[in-house]
Amino acid sequence: MRRKGEVITKDGFENRSVPTAIMPPNGLTGIDLTSYSVIFATFGRGGYEKAKALHEKAPGAIVVYKYEWRNGWGEGVLLPERFNSSRVRFYKSAKQALAEEKEAKKNAMEALRREIAEAIPGIIARMAYTNEAVEIHPNQEVYSSRSAWVVYATALEEAKEEVAKMRPIWEEWNARGLEVFHRHSEKKNPGYGSIALIIGNSEDEAEINVDHNTQAWASLRKEGENWIEVGFRVRGC
Repeated sequence: MRRKGEVITKDGFENRSVPTAIMPPNGLTGIDLTSYSVIFATFGRGGYEKAKALHEKAPGAIVVYKYEWRNGWGEGVLLPERFNSSRVRFYKSAKQALAEEKEAKKNAMEALRREIAEAIPGIIARMAYTNEAVEIHPNQEVYSSRSAWVVYATALEEAKEEVAKMRPIWEEWNARGLEVFHRHSEKKNPGYGSIALIIGNSEDEAEINVDHNTQAWASLRKEGENWIEVGFRVRGC
């Protein structure tokens, strides 16, 4: 729309609130009404009735009304009688363009995730929460929720390099975790991703979960170059 020659944009209209005569085709979401006289108004409760009353005072104009969410609801577009839509133009709105850009990035990252999963053995590749990177975990029994335990990558070579750096740490703790688990559990095979590891902030203390049901944990402390079990406790179900 225009305001004293300035183009203004209002987003967020539901499809059901837009008349069929100006509904964008071909998947577009922007409606250009700058060739028409447009009155824009915001209302609270009873928005349609108020917009209709306004339209009666200016029957030759298009009335676009939007609700004020703190006061009520009601939005839509009222067109003049015998409205000719030939001058309406449609376009890809900024919101739509941004959504498509995000979707394209997400698809590209998903393709990278599959590539990484196929190229690097012994790992689990997932999409990061923001869809801007691939999150890589070791596919083994011991896992950790620590951010430093996970590898993030935006390219295959980067993933290979970062996994190569973390692999010795993953394997070291997996062997240690299995040893502690088998000492306290009768299970021969705990299953991948079944042994939780917590490393303390001091980096020389750790806990290993040996039973999910009873929440039994073995406590370890680093002494010199070795890790020694120093305690065992059950946190309860």
